[in-house]
Amino acid sequence: MALEEGTHAHEQIIRSGFESIVSVRNCLIDMYVKCGRMNDAQSVFNKMPSHSVVSWIAMILGHVKCGQGQRALDLFQQLQKEGVALESVTFVGVLNACAIVVALGDGRHVHE
Repeated sequence: MALEEGTHAHEQIIRSGFESIVSVRNCLIDMYVKCGRMNDAQSVFNKMPSHSVVSWIAMILGHVKCGQGQRALDLFQQLQKEGVALESVTFVGVLNACAIVVALGDGRHVHE
């Protein structure tokens, strides 16, 4: 039921022209992540002309939550390539992703 309401709200946001606001898109990503709809969250993320650190963290933590550790690590590498300033919660997500895929070497690198 909540997903249906969220999807309806997303449609209203698009019709109202508010989808271009970064904070609104971040909220949409968060909603889809919490509903376990990573494909929908990824779709919103991919359509963003630019990403805030909040966008990146939401996606990384979402993939971790869904057990997609490698995808979370791939996003972290992409985030670093784009030079996004890191937040402490980013490392929480990345270290959890390392645990999911048993990437001890990556975990040590992140720890450094």
